[in-house]
Amino acid sequence: MSENLIRISYSGISRFLECRKKARLALDGWFLKKSSRALRFGKMFHAILELVTLYSMKRNVVPRAEVVDKEMASYLKTWEEENQGLVQSKEILIEMEIDVALISVFIKAYIRHHISDFNGSKKWISLEHKFEIPYRGIVLHGYIDGIYEIGKDLFVFETKTKGRINRDIVDMLHIDFQTFYYLHAIHMATGRFPKALVYNVAKKFEGKLKVDETVAQFAKRFEVDINDRPEFYFKRIQTLISKADYNAWVTDELNPILAEYKLWREGKLPEYCNTTKCENNYGNCDFLQICSMNNYTNFGKKERKRKAVCVKVSRNRKRVCIIKQGGSRG
Repeated sequence: MSENLIRISYSGISRFLECRKKARLALDGWFLKKSSRALRFGKMFHAILELVTLYSMKRNVVPRAEVVDKEMASYLKTWEEENQGLVQSKEILIEMEIDVALISVFIKAYIRHHISDFNGSKKWISLEHKFEIPYRGIVLHGYIDGIYEIGKDLFVFETKTKGRINRDIVDMLHIDFQTFYYLHAIHMATGRFPKALVYNVAKKFEGKLKVDETVAQFAKRFEVDINDRPEFYFKRIQTLISKADYNAWVTDELNPILAEYKLWREGKLPEYCNTTKCENNYGNCDFLQICSMNNYTNFGKKERKRKAVCVKVSRNRKRVCIIKQGGSRG
């Protein structure tokens, strides 16, 4: 495979559709030098959930509370070693202390509520599954949270931590680009069409730390609430996509978007800033300072290494994986 072959992830497609200037800045490695608490929380939740699930898979047992505590302590130690700059911030350390306590409660309640994930009812095939699919002159790549089998049926598993759950989420998932993108990746990699995408939502605690309340007391308040009403915090939505709808999406949406993206990357389409997207429901675009004032003060730039990559696709139904020889970033 040529080292110049264009690569694209779901996030890259989203940025391209949202704003080509934003897509270019991200592609060139620019990032805003700030630490998002929501992002840290989500990454921690995903990491601990993956670790306790792997623990269950290897030992064929349901993880106990002390296993969660051990994995939390190990994660926090690694995070502190890898984020020396953030460790210097008292505010971030306080946030991390609170979030560690909350996620410890969260994961323990999650295991109790979704016991079938850990007691052998599901045959987990892959966790944090990385894929790289050569497709129409582009490499589609990304990560899927989980893939499992029940009987002969294959399921794609996607976990989200959310502050709120859109009441129209079921309708949205039937046209969600990410849903189809993951189904496409698995279908291309294995030759099998997944029965469904299971959208696994964990809703974050809405409470705030009270004056004179300790972190332990705050976490206990969350524990009482989540045990009283677990259905409020944990939701699973199974999205069934027909082959006809999938084929229509590939023809009418994916292929035209990828063709346009490829032309843009080759310099054959213009680049512009979509000013209607500078502000969204969550605040301003991260790159607003660059686009408005050409101000790069609060930004860093990642260096990207490029080398040839050869991708072989395994179609063994018992091992859903992409076997790589070499690596590439683009």
